[in-house]
Amino acid sequence: MTIFLSLDPRRADDVHNAAAELWRQYLFMGRHLESVSSPSPVDVPSIPCHQSHLEDWRLELQSRNGVLRSLPHDPFIGLTIRGYFFRGVMSSGGSATVYSVFKDGKVFAAKVSHPRNTEPGEASKVWTNEYSILSQVQHKNIIKAYDLFEHNGRQVLILEYVGGCNLAEFMDRRCVARRQSSIKKIMKQVLDVLQYLHQNNVAHQDITPSHILIEQSGKVKIINFGDATRLGKNSMYPQNEAGDVQDDIIKSFDVWRFGASVYETLTGKTPHFIGPDRSEPDVSGVHSPDRKLMLLIKKCLDLNPLTRITAKVALKHVYFKRFSTTFH
Repeated sequence: MTIFLSLDPRRADDVHNAAAELWRQYLFMGRHLESVSSPSPVDVPSIPCHQSHLEDWRLELQSRNGVLRSLPHDPFIGLTIRGYFFRGVMSSGGSATVYSVFKDGKVFAAKVSHPRNTEPGEASKVWTNEYSILSQVQHKNIIKAYDLFEHNGRQVLILEYVGGCNLAEFMDRRCVARRQSSIKKIMKQVLDVLQYLHQNNVAHQDITPSHILIEQSGKVKIINFGDATRLGKNSMYPQNEAGDVQDDIIKSFDVWRFGASVYETLTGKTPHFIGPDRSEPDVSGVHSPDRKLMLLIKKCLDLNPLTRITAKVALKHVYFKRFSTTFH
């Protein structure tokens, strides 16, 4: 089957979305593309680096679109719901606020949906899907989910508390010269998660720097499974005789987003390509680029999802030879 790419690969923002369009066009040739991705109400904000200890949770609420304007008026602070005491706001995004909560002497994170005009049933379905997937996957680098319930029409997802910061914040706190050496351990853990998910017929579909959390020990936790989907016979996508190929393309999008996340944290921009055929990632902004790392990024950012490197193969890449567990 021929895949036509309607985007202009010379524009950085178009190239950034090229991989998604490739597999969408492959799967939904002749269909309306908008049927592929429904808006997700579970865009999880990241946890700031300085909030590693309970006594430091004094972050002012970072609200968007005027959803919550000030901390004193937050409707959840001070409440005890199903035994969870809502102590403070950790962060807030466009569609959810994350609170620090306590129950039985333990600290958890509670992600609460914002009131939206979307159909209640549709929003509930998305959150239920995230909780269901998180309850079934068992991996040390995937955030754990403990409970899901509704309170006054809003979804509440109880999650494992993860201290530390996200990948973008982590890299911002390192000098340019040390960024490449600092990212190797993180990359290996993320790829290990992707390999695990793909082997179990799950695609994350939203790997970004803000969804890769890093604890002070250097341990990675992947969050935000709101857009995650099951593949195979339980897939939400239409299946045909080439079902396995379709699943491989969807999995390859995770690898693309992983490569794009690494590229962005090293260069400060979305993937941009140069060369006669516009297929060579522009790494001019990387300080003394590691040749092996650049080669791996190029394989992850292959615009053809059918030839893009898989997570399993990427873990065996020469870049990870002589891998050190030391965290810089």
